[in-house]
Amino acid sequence: MTTANHFMTVDHTQRVAPSPATIARWFTRVVGLSLLAFSLGMWISPGATTLPELMMMKLCASFFSAVTGGYLLYCARTPKPSEG
Repeated sequence: MTTANHFMTVDHTQRVAPSPATIARWFTRVVGLSLLAFSLGMWISPGATTLPELMMMKLCASFFSAVTGGYLLYCARTPKPSEG
């Protein structure tokens, strides 16, 4: 039980506020995940129209939101120590 002793003795009363960079990273992740969910949900939503005129618009909108969401998730990753 010696490995868990440090967990029980840690003082949790001194909390450190997250930095603005961390908050921005969280917000970027939320927006990226929302865009990815939107791009998938556009195609699986019930009652979606299958008009040929709208299919190209849906395809372009889902492609744009998926690429943008993926890029935001890529940018919101935790930086490596060598990146600064």
